[in-house]
Amino acid sequence: MKRPLTSRQVMLFAATLAMLTYLDRVAFAQAKPEIAHDLALTNTQMGLLMSAFGWAYMLFEIPGGWMADRQGPRKLLTRIVLWWSCFTAATGGAWSLASMWCMRFLFGAGEAGCFPGITRMLANWTSGPERARAQGVTWAFSRWGGAITPILVVGVIHATGSWRRAFVVFGFLGLGWAWWFWRRFQDHPEGAGPVDESTTKVHEPVPWGLWLGNRTVPLLCAQYALLSVGFWFYTNWLPAYLREGRGWNLDDKTTALLSGVPLLLAGMSCLMAGRLLNRLTAHWNDAARARRVLAIVGFSGAGICILASLLFRNPAMVVGLLAVALLCNDLTMPGSWTTVMEVGGKNSGALAGLMNTAGALGGTLSPTLVGWLLDVTDEQWAVPLTVIAGAYLVGALCWALMRRDSLER
Repeated sequence: MKRPLTSRQVMLFAATLAMLTYLDRVAFAQAKPEIAHDLALTNTQMGLLMSAFGWAYMLFEIPGGWMADRQGPRKLLTRIVLWWSCFTAATGGAWSLASMWCMRFLFGAGEAGCFPGITRMLANWTSGPERARAQGVTWAFSRWGGAITPILVVGVIHATGSWRRAFVVFGFLGLGWAWWFWRRFQDHPEGAGPVDESTTKVHEPVPWGLWLGNRTVPLLCAQYALLSVGFWFYTNWLPAYLREGRGWNLDDKTTALLSGVPLLLAGMSCLMAGRLLNRLTAHWNDAARARRVLAIVGFSGAGICILASLLFRNPAMVVGLLAVALLCNDLTMPGSWTTVMEVGGKNSGALAGLMNTAGALGGTLSPTLVGWLLDVTDEQWAVPLTVIAGAYLVGALCWALMRRDSLER
């Protein structure tokens, strides 16, 4: 007989899965030099490969969230982790631009339902202030997964002698998680429905018209798309920027260590943001105001820090400012996802899928845009970084325009 789960154990499932998703994503960016050399790819072509993941992620986000609401997170998350783990391993078998594009697309199709599924899982098992903390922990571990990946990829490539074998190793990690989750997890607390009855599984129509007719939901989606424009630079192009963009001539290990610093700090930011959001809510007795203020500070700080990083040549100063920018980026995360749970209610998985679809669109365009800008400007990195900073500042404007009374259910 299974021992009853606790909400803390559920958060552990969410945290480890979030870490695994970013490990598999960031591995591709860290292995860029070996992949580009082996397949003879340009910056634009590498950007297209990075975006292949995003196109699939965008297309399958809403179906993934819809399925999480109707089938429950246990079935959905087990299936998609098995799927993407197989295509993580298959990435090592790519032999051309076209074959690699297909592998990355199918990998993205698997990962698409992950965070809507996690949101559904947390909606079933948590309520009130615990939700912000749970989202903070989840996103912190996703960042830490990305932070350890660069050095892990370098180590596995050196140990196995090939970037291709490294992806097979990462694929097996996902298979192990899926087995553990299927055996141990249950969709609802023992002998009861969800902690919050407003999130109970339903089969009524999703209120797309009501959501899209409310100014808050389109703006919530827009801000997440703009956030992803910046964040996907870190997960896709940062190692190349550190290695090639400033003339520092860093070796692979140094590049890997520096690439992890912003994501390490971002993970701490997610934990801090979840607690800070709860404290601001209690101080003002106004959850909507707390989310909006924290998001505006985060977006504005990220844009300003990226612009400031262009003024310095010292590697420590540049990486430090980029790390603070990503810290500011992640101050917005618990607020965005708790807003989804509050506004979405019974259909929180579907609304999570809608917002994450918008995020995937911004993230999908980001790698291709960066690669194209580098090729047409003869690798003038200041140009894409300025565009990313501008996206962050527009994201702050989106939160400023949201109607305060519609940020709660």
